Amino acid sequence: MAIVVLGTNYKLSPLTLREKLAVAGISLFDTRKRLLAATELKELVVVSTCHRVEFYAAGPDGATARERLRAFIMKEYELSAAEADNCFYSGQDREAARQLFTVVCGADSMVAGEVQVFGQVQQSFALARAEGTLGEELSRLGRAAGEVAQRVKAETAFTESAVTIAAVAVEKAREHLGSLKNRGAMILGAGDMGILTARALSANGVASILVANRTLSRAQDVAHRLGGRTVDYTELEAQIEKVDALVACTSAPHVLVKKETLLRVAAARGRRPLFIVDLAVPRNVDPRAGEVPGITLFNVDDLQQAAAQNTQKRLSELGRVQAIIAEEVETLLPENQTRKMSLLDLNL
Repeated sequence: MAIVVLGTNYKLSPLTLREKLAVAGISLFDTRKRLLAATELKELVVVSTCHRVEFYAAGPDGATARERLRAFIMKEYELSAAEADNCFYSGQDREAARQLFTVVCGADSMVAGEVQVFGQVQQSFALARAEGTLGEELSRLGRAAGEVAQRVKAETAFTESAVTIAAVAVEKAREHLGSLKNRGAMILGAGDMGILTARALSANGVASILVANRTLSRAQDVAHRLGGRTVDYTELEAQIEKVDALVACTSAPHVLVKKETLLRVAAARGRRPLFIVDLAVPRNVDPRAGEVPGITLFNVDDLQQAAAQNTQKRLSELGRVQAIIAEEVETLLPENQTRKMSLLDLNL
């Protein structure tokens, strides 16, 4: 029984093409059953994320399976021959395994080492199992992929260190505040990055979120989305005294939180530290705020620099990740079953 993969990702195809294919990752039971019947494949798993759509299948003949899978996808999603030729890669046995292993550990992701893809792959295999399209061969492949992800996490630093602004903000908040459990935060303004940062803080233990914005309706909308509550601009200083973290992200072209204000806030707080993230450009928080005892200030450039450094740390681990993938491919399929990918060279 041969294992094959046919797929496309953000490196090869535009979003419009991936959108056509992404419906295959939703629970379209009938579509996948027809695919199996039309192609005479025995097993099928579809891995669909915002960055890729990949069809993993098992059948008695690899070359035939790849050809029939390609033909079905072209017809089902009205793809041209040029799209099929230029935007897809396919592979068999060891190369199919290598591709899944590369995906599952985040080495094929737009953000190197991102861990969310592991859960997405797990869900794809669980869906195939529930729909009856997961058999012995792909089950074995899925288990091996899980082993790869666990080894990469345990043996390398590839998935460590935050590489997004929101994640870096959370990382820095932990460094300066300790545990975030039951802490309080305020978001000043309603910018998208500020909302993402507030959500990341909430996901890491922050219990209450206050939202202040010049437009009350916008503040109410953001507060509803974050599970928080609004505060009036006139109460800004009094409310900052109560929280542990402040995220500033307004479109105001000037400083809104002055050093003098924070001197009074710090005096009222006693020894309680205050962590501030200023994501606004121009800045909303007085750059001298970090001079106030008990207050730690990071601006967007500070966070971007930390994110870039962390990305380099992850990429420095890529060789170790490659070695783990190669070992696990050899363990799964020790015979020389490798066939070159028809379009994409998957060397990391």
